[in-house]
Amino acid sequence: MRRFLFGVALACLAHGCGSSSSGDTPPPSATLNGPPVGTVEEFVDLPTASEGIGEGPGPDGAPTIYVAAGGSVFRLLPDKTAKKLADVPGPLGIAVQRDGALIVCGKLPGAAGKAPGGGALWHVTPSGDASVFIGAGGYELPNMVAITPDGRVAFTDSAAGKVYLASADGATVTKLGDVSYANGIASSPDGARLYVASYDTKRIYALERAGDSFGAPTVFADGVEQVDGISVAADGSLVLVRSSELTLLPAGGAPSAIVAAAAFGGVPANGAFGFGAYGDGWLYVSNLLSRTIQRVYVGKAGLPLPVAR
Repeated sequence: MRRFLFGVALACLAHGCGSSSSGDTPPPSATLNGPPVGTVEEFVDLPTASEGIGEGPGPDGAPTIYVAAGGSVFRLLPDKTAKKLADVPGPLGIAVQRDGALIVCGKLPGAAGKAPGGGALWHVTPSGDASVFIGAGGYELPNMVAITPDGRVAFTDSAAGKVYLASADGATVTKLGDVSYANGIASSPDGARLYVASYDTKRIYALERAGDSFGAPTVFADGVEQVDGISVAADGSLVLVRSSELTLLPAGGAPSAIVAAAAFGGVPANGAFGFGAYGDGWLYVSNLLSRTIQRVYVGKAGLPLPVAR
């Protein structure tokens, strides 16, 4: 959502101003008992503002959160500290594979600004070794990425307005469809559907599973503006990270506000369910205008993480 950032920054000066994983839904015993929905807490400060954030198995298999800030990717730890993992040019969206490796949207080495054809996806090992994963297709601005339950890599190119699906090893890439200013992307828990946010048309699109691929984008929700990130809860509901607020979009229901963006002291960008069983109801949120990673209690269970192998 880089094209919107400068306008948001000016508005803040003038007015004071979230990968999904496969697994079963939580059993009835996994009742969440947290603070009121919408409670926001500070978690950790990073060197710069952030955008991409994702959760998955860490080096020891434990739930881990990763954040893209500046030109680096950081690992967040439950003790409220952050450790730099790797440098990646222009990092944006992050998704975590079953083996704990990261797929990070970014730029090719030496690509300046938003030069056409300079976009790439990077592979970062749990030990921090970074290499280009996908980069020969002339991508303009790979923005957000998700791992499907069968291990494939779905990603958006915001500048080109396209949605892609790659094999788990990145060897083949297929264009799935066109979505204006395609931004956040996520998979349904069963892998039968991809959700894609169109930042400028105020819509969430759905791409339904069709054989070994996905069908054309169709409108799933309308009138939801400025959606940057999509996080999927275990019950199939969506948590939308928007420039104005965090919104809950339940399966088959109407959207409702979780908390206004003003509570984050900047512009919330993306979310990831957190540490502990099913994230314990907390969503960790990156911020385009603040160095602080915060968490908000959404009262929803996240998807159980796959076991690292």
